[in-house]
Amino acid sequence: MGHIGRALVAIALSASVSMAGGGGSVPNPDAGVDRQDGILAVMPLHLPSRGQACLGSDIPMTFAVKNVAPGVEVPMPVVGATVTVRDDRGKVRALETNGAGIARFTWPADTEGQISFTVDAAKQFYKPAGTFSFRVQVAACQWALAVDFHEEYAIVSQVSLVVGADVRWRGMLTSTPGQGEDAVSDITLAGGTGTYQFYASDKIGAPFHFTLDPAISGPWDLHGKGQSDGRTVSLDLQTVAETYPEIVTLKVTDSSNRDIQVNFKPPVPLSGGNGLFIELNRLSQLTFPASGGVVSISSGMSCYFYTPNRTAYSLTIRLYPVKQQSGGLGRGTLAEVLP
Repeated sequence: MGHIGRALVAIALSASVSMAGGGGSVPNPDAGVDRQDGILAVMPLHLPSRGQACLGSDIPMTFAVKNVAPGVEVPMPVVGATVTVRDDRGKVRALETNGAGIARFTWPADTEGQISFTVDAAKQFYKPAGTFSFRVQVAACQWALAVDFHEEYAIVSQVSLVVGADVRWRGMLTSTPGQGEDAVSDITLAGGTGTYQFYASDKIGAPFHFTLDPAISGPWDLHGKGQSDGRTVSLDLQTVAETYPEIVTLKVTDSSNRDIQVNFKPPVPLSGGNGLFIELNRLSQLTFPASGGVVSISSGMSCYFYTPNRTAYSLTIRLYPVKQQSGGLGRGTLAEVLP
């Protein structure tokens, strides 16, 4: 080695000894190097079935965060990762994954319509997960159902002497979410009440007028169940059997207020009085839009009365979505919801 080489080695050794003995530090081999323990991925474990949620309910959502870095044969759960959920209405929530790498959220479905969500996950020394997006359609999952029936027949058409029947029923339907991504919701009848009433009337001038004596009325009820896929409501309706009078008694009142009672027997216009006008008109199975709808007919099978001279007939079945707030009715009582 020449003089110049020996001099350079001496300088290098002198500098090394000086740094070690003079309180200097040995450089960290990791300093300035980005540490990366893996790559995060957000995986949905549970979201609303078919992307539907009931207005007024809490939307459940569960996510798993896993390490999907290249070389990881089976993606492993990541504990302590921060999962952040945002909706397009300004709400933001964040949770850390538990010991199984899972974060569970509930989201208020307090506004009808579509909600768009984005989900992100992050943890120190991990490459952040790509954003996961999904949408939920929020709609009313409680409906009011109304049934109205009216039929009228002339006994003496020349004097407009008629007999008729009116039925009015109001009830509530509720939805129970199905299980699984494509499961439909079950619809059940949550209660309802109805009545029927027979009547007689006339347009006869004095001295005579006709009414029913005694008055004839009573309960009329309905069984109902069905399914909903979030877009439609399919119902299976069945009338509850009741017993109706076989003979209608007319009361004839003259202008001097003296009463004359007349008993009418067959062939008085009675057709059995079975009350099954839904079944008779083949309306037991109906499908409505989830937003509500109406089925109405102006001519059909006779139910309580019959003569060749029909003067009025109508059957209307209506479905109304009811707004829910904290599990209750947001639009008042059933009587206020339906006319």
